[in-house]
Amino acid sequence: MIVMAAVVLAFALSLFGVYSFGLPTDGLARLDAAGGREGFAGAFLSGLLATALATPCLGPLLGAALSFAFAQPAETIMLIFLTIGLGMAAPFVALAARPGWMRIIPRPGAWMETFEQIMGFLLLATVVWLLSIVGAQTGTTGLVWTMVFLLCVALACWLAGKGGDLRGGATRRWSCRAAAVLVVVGGYLYFPEAYLDSFAGGAKAAGASAREAAATTTAPHARSVGAHEGEIAWEPFSVARVEQLAREGRTMFIDFSADWCLTCKINEKTFIEIPSVREALARYRVVPLKADWTHRDATIGRVLAEFDASGVPLYVIFPAGRPQHPIVLPTILRPGLIQAELAKAAAPPLSGATASMGSSR
Repeated sequence: MIVMAAVVLAFALSLFGVYSFGLPTDGLARLDAAGGREGFAGAFLSGLLATALATPCLGPLLGAALSFAFAQPAETIMLIFLTIGLGMAAPFVALAARPGWMRIIPRPGAWMETFEQIMGFLLLATVVWLLSIVGAQTGTTGLVWTMVFLLCVALACWLAGKGGDLRGGATRRWSCRAAAVLVVVGGYLYFPEAYLDSFAGGAKAAGASAREAAATTTAPHARSVGAHEGEIAWEPFSVARVEQLAREGRTMFIDFSADWCLTCKINEKTFIEIPSVREALARYRVVPLKADWTHRDATIGRVLAEFDASGVPLYVIFPAGRPQHPIVLPTILRPGLIQAELAKAAAPPLSGATASMGSSR
């Protein structure tokens, strides 16, 4: 999250004109000459040239999207790249099919700079959201040190902008770039890295204590996770607790999620923490378990692997009396899905059903 916030902040500053980036002029000239060839190779190189020319404008926005993409499962990464490619190609295809539409394209002007700055504010809003996740994970101290590091990133971007001034020579340019790199690396190692090392040890110990406490819990809702009035009374996930509930013949709904997972939060607010789901959980006497993968818990990671899930979110229902037949819900939930699947899980169980987490598939 810290690295992603730094990348998004750097791109936002580029939209405000603190610095700029792009391909060298001679590289663009070579691409332009190669793009004039006939055939598929020329068309490909022409598209490459168009992408390179659009880098100063699209780079900040795509950079944020790609930073998010590389933290997602492989199929999501491929989908994002495919969508970016289709988005880049769509205007060219449309204009080639309807050349008359060229007259409705806005002409370059001052509005482009205003639009660019508006996009910069949207990226800053993304940084605020990322910082909220960092604060939830590391506390106030970790958030403060992260913000100090982001200040170093901003200083490095300013230095890079000074080095890119055409009035300066090569010596000044490379000196500013070297200083920018030193500021970023030094700022990260001196501020958040040292704190995160100590925090990781404490979080690991706390997580082990929480799992041990959850494993010894016998009452269905004796230990709820962040439950407030009107919210689902989640229990902390542990393999021992799941096996215990399976032996007792209880239905379980397990929510594998993380604080940094945007899809998890959208599903939670839209399809999980709603009155109809709470009523279904109570009606069918379902025990809700929250598997928090915010800190990449190794035990939860192994369970995710058992379900062939490369990450979160993952939603699993273990029916009462037949936990060896878990119901895996889709990543993107839809209205009424959880309620319908809980009703199926409450159907008369098959005979002779006992299972552990390790034999869930």
